[in-house]
Amino acid sequence: MRHELHQLMEERNLDFAIVRGSLLHNPAVAYMLNGVQVFSTTIIIPRHGTPVILYNDMERDDAESTGYVLLNQKDLFNKPAENAPRDAHERAFMTFDRMVEMTGVTGRVGLYAVGDIRRNYLLWRSLLLARPEIELVAEDVPDLFEQLRLTKDEEEIAHIGYCGSRAADVFKAMEEFLSSHSQYQGVVVDEHGGVAGLITLEDVLEELVGEISDETDIIEHHIIRVKDNEWIVLGKADIEGVNEKIGMEIPESKEYDTFSGYVLYKIERIPKEMEQINIGNFIITVKEMEGNRIKKYSVKQTSTQLKT
Repeated sequence: MRHELHQLMEERNLDFAIVRGSLLHNPAVAYMLNGVQVFSTTIIIPRHGTPVILYNDMERDDAESTGYVLLNQKDLFNKPAENAPRDAHERAFMTFDRMVEMTGVTGRVGLYAVGDIRRNYLLWRSLLLARPEIELVAEDVPDLFEQLRLTKDEEEIAHIGYCGSRAADVFKAMEEFLSSHSQYQGVVVDEHGGVAGLITLEDVLEELVGEISDETDIIEHHIIRVKDNEWIVLGKADIEGVNEKIGMEIPESKEYDTFSGYVLYKIERIPKEMEQINIGNFIITVKEMEGNRIKKYSVKQTSTQLKT
């Protein structure tokens, strides 16, 4: 983490900063993770001390590599599911309030979140009413993380120079490799001379510069809007994406990570293909199954609350 973070918090009189949301299109989360691949998280940053990062069990190793204090999301659920509030907002507030309590958040707090603005606003409004010791700070432009991205210390400048030098070496080696290979693919052999696999120039390039997309690649979208109030949702779609794009307000829970997991948790059985399931004011239709695995749903929003 950059040295200027605590200094800027001191200058802005911030006791805590809370960074929340998905890694995608979220500069504050990307800054704090600094290359670590944790898809969605909350990071609590005290003015003095080590940040705390929330993680799920599948991303524990990645979260640990940040060097931050670890807090398992499961620890935020201090009530059995059957005793949890029925209202989605109340459940979300309960876990958020528990997080604030466990991490000792108090005083002047800056919130840096990208996602469902209404949901974040309701969470913070409820939190401020319940905890008068917290003052939510509205920052001027540039905010804390915009300012951090504009400043660099001597260590970072030296690191940028080192990365530039290494990148130049890599590109030179890549140019020599490409110019000396007329074939676009080759056979990889193991130490015994046996065939281990096939490698292409694209494989080599992707190891150097990351994933390369071309006209032959198929991009899989997990949530597709087909009408104003109707979507196609893959079973493996993550809960945060469903909440952001459809507004279902599915609460966070240790019981599920995907949309299929949530549906199965609600109905407590494996549905049949083309079966309709009513949850809140949404009609969920099982569109495609592969064995017991649900691959695709149709989700339609109605104007009235439906009976389950």
